[in-house]
Parts: sequence; C-alpha cells; structure tokens
Amino acid sequence: MGRGSACTPLYYWTGPEAFRAAAEPLAWAGRLSPGQARASSAAAEAGRQKREIYIWAVCGAGKTEMMFQAVAEAIARGERVLWATPRTDVVRELYPRLAGVFPGVPAAAWYAGSPEALPGASLVLATAHQARRFKSAFDVAVIDEVDAFPYVFDPGLQQAVREACRPEAAVVYLSATPGQDEQRRMKSGALAYVRVPRRFHGHPLPVPKCRWAGNWSLQLSRRRLPNALLHWCRSRNAVHPLFVFIPSVAVIQPAVEALRSEGFRCEGVHAGDEEREEKITAFRNGSLDILVTTTILERGVTIPKADVAVLGADDAVFTESALVQIAGRAGRNPERPEGDVIFFHYGRTKAMQQTIRHIETMNREEAPYDH
Repeated sequence: MGRGSACTPLYYWTGPEAFRAAAEPLAWAGRLSPGQARASSAAAEAGRQKREIYIWAVCGAGKTEMMFQAVAEAIARGERVLWATPRTDVVRELYPRLAGVFPGVPAAAWYAGSPEALPGASLVLATAHQARRFKSAFDVAVIDEVDAFPYVFDPGLQQAVREACRPEAAVVYLSATPGQDEQRRMKSGALAYVRVPRRFHGHPLPVPKCRWAGNWSLQLSRRRLPNALLHWCRSRNAVHPLFVFIPSVAVIQPAVEALRSEGFRCEGVHAGDEEREEKITAFRNGSLDILVTTTILERGVTIPKADVAVLGADDAVFTESALVQIAGRAGRNPERPEGDVIFFHYGRTKAMQQTIRHIETMNREEAPYDH
C-alpha cells in the first residue's frame, strides 16, 4: 500500500458507473468438465440472486474457469466484479488469463507496484490488502483461497473486502481446504456450497508418500541435505521441474547452496524476495531445475508437470491445509496427471497423516455434489 500519513490525500471515485459490456463479454473456447459445469452454474446463480456460495474444489480442479460464467453475466449486467486473492503471485498469474478471456472489458490488477492499477475498471483482480482502496464499489466478489494466510487470520482484511462490496453483493468463496468454521456452516445449511472432488482432467490427486530424512535441521545447519532428498532430486530431475518446500526463510540459502553443489540449477524464493517474480518465471521457462520455497508458493502458482518435495514436513508450519495445497502443485497437467509428492520428515505428524487421508477421501468421491 505504500506509506500513508494524516496529510496524505485520499480520493473517492466519482466518475462514470461500471462499463456495460456487449451481450457476451467472455471470449473462451474451452469446455468445462461436469464438475466444473455444476459449480459454474451455481456461482452464476449466486451472482444473480446476490447471495453467498462456497466452491469447495480440489487443487487443480480449474476453479478459475468455474468463475467465467458468473463474471461474464455480472459484467453483462453492468456490474463491477472484485476477484480478491491472498498473495501477489496469484494476482500476477491470474491477471493475464482473465484479461485474455475478457478482452473487451476494462480490467485491472492491484498489488504493490502494479502497473495495471486502473481505478475505474469493471473487473478488478487484487490482493486483499488492496481492497482497502474501495468502498461499496462491487456487485460480485470472488474470494479466492479464502482460507489462506494472511486473509483468514486478519479480521481487518476480511472487513476491507466486505466494505469494498455493496451491501447486497454476491460473494463466491473458493478453496480446496475450507476451515472448520466454514465446514460447520456448510454442514448446518447456513452456507450453500458445491463440492468438486475431481480435477478437470478427471485423474485422481497424487497421494503423498512419506520418507524418513533423519535430523534434517541439523544437516542443513552443516550445509548438507538428507541423502534421501538428494537421491529423489537426482531421480526426478532428468525431465521434470522440482519444487522443494522448506519450513522457514532461514534454511533457504543452505538448501540452495547444497543443491547447487550437486550440479542443479537452483534458486530460492520467499515472501520478502524482491526477485521472486523473475525467479518463478525462470523456473516456469525451464531455466531452473529446482525452486526452493517457503509456503509462499503453496497456492496459486502452476508449473506444468512439476514434482513436489517437502523437506521437514514434520515442522509445525506445515499444517494439513498447507500440505494439501502443496501436494496440489503436482499432477495438474493432463499430459502428466500422476505427479510425485514426497514428505521428507524426522517423524510423522498428525498433519501429514490427515493430509494423506484428506486426499484419499477426495479420490474416492466420484461425482460433485451441491447443497
């Protein structure tokens, strides 16, 4: 948001109302799977009725495509749409996709330093923090990854998103890992929802495997990596990009140096990394073999055909929700839907076991259902 003080000028939009698009603002030739189609119809109906709905869909189910119909109908009605996400990386990845499928619609991306921050846009993709810039401006809100940090832990951000919307606005929540409060509301009937347990390509989610890594923290302090992780990296790196998730910023550099000493092209990223976008782009383009990252990339970033390792999966930072999302980085491409997900640990945790059960349960469900 930049620095603000009592003498900083503030502005309120008094310009024209929302752009009214042509009858069909959506330019997308893709097809939805049956699960996606059901969620898409439910979200569009919530937009028309101006009510809340939760889309509970597994990682890689194609939640973005599920929202196209609801967004298109809202824009055709002359309404404004807010698509709020927890992190800048998600905004950067989603904005070109949304701008591409709504080519005639004024769209804007709002995040720190964004060059596309247009105040009068009809379709606004923004981090939750940037919602503070708006007041009663939106008729439909899509809250992407609603259970993610920092949104889920910050009542101020939740209030900012609410106040950015009109009192009667429709709200669509998206996530693969709803919190306990949301699940209770859904089960009690207080919150309508659609559950989509299959990815758009129809293949099951990769089930994580657990591998003993010994005292990984001690080994990293000595600038070494567990042999189990190194062996896995060598075996997988011939053809596929590798994510290596680690518990904290402090161990990024030791891990990166150890992997580089083994001949891997490797970089590390975290929330405060000013070169994060460039490194992710290099990883996506194949200029890097391995990207070492904190949980900052557990959501929203898709690298085709990637495999995933979690070093120190027994650390407390890796909750069930985080591990489910991390596992969801693999197997997203229909050309390689199986993926590989390994939890390297110094003792299995309840969160690791719950993650495996969570994914296995989703894989057993054959069809989406709604309430």
